[in-house]
Amino acid sequence: MLRKHPGFTAIAVLTLALGIGVNAAIFSVVDGVLLRPLPYQQADQLVRIWSANQATGQRYLETSYQDFQQFKQQARAFTAVAAFSYAPRILRDEQGEPSHITVVRVSDSFCAVLGLAPALGRDLLPEEFARGERFSVLSLLRKLRSATHEIC
Repeated sequence: MLRKHPGFTAIAVLTLALGIGVNAAIFSVVDGVLLRPLPYQQADQLVRIWSANQATGQRYLETSYQDFQQFKQQARAFTAVAAFSYAPRILRDEQGEPSHITVVRVSDSFCAVLGLAPALGRDLLPEEFARGERFSVLSLLRKLRSATHEIC
C-alpha cells in the first residue's frame, strides 16, 4: 500500500521524522533546564531576585547596588545574600583588534552563597567592599555557569 501511494508515504515519513525530532529537542531542553540539578551545593535553596518598575510595568530589571545593600541588611529569611551582574564587553589590543569578553560583577559573599571555594588565591573579602576597593578576577571561560566555577 505504501508503494502504491508515494505521496502519502512521504508525508507519513516526514511527519514521523518531524515528531521524533521535536520530541528529542524538547526533552533535551527540559532535561538541561528542569531535571538536571545546578552544579552548586544546596541548589534547591538558591533564589534569584529581580526588580520591577511599577510606573512603566517593566519586570526582571537588575537591582541597583544600593537597593541590594538595603535588601541584604533587612533580609531575615535568607542565610546569605549575594549579588551579580554580567555584561558583554569588547577589549582591543595594541593593534586595535577586538576581543569579546564577559564582565561579571559580584558582591563579597558570591562564592560563599554558591558553596564554592576559590580555585586559586583567596575569596573576596567583605572589608574590601566596605572600603570601596576595586579589583578583578580573570577568567577565560565564556558561560556564566562555568565562569562562576572559574571565579570561585
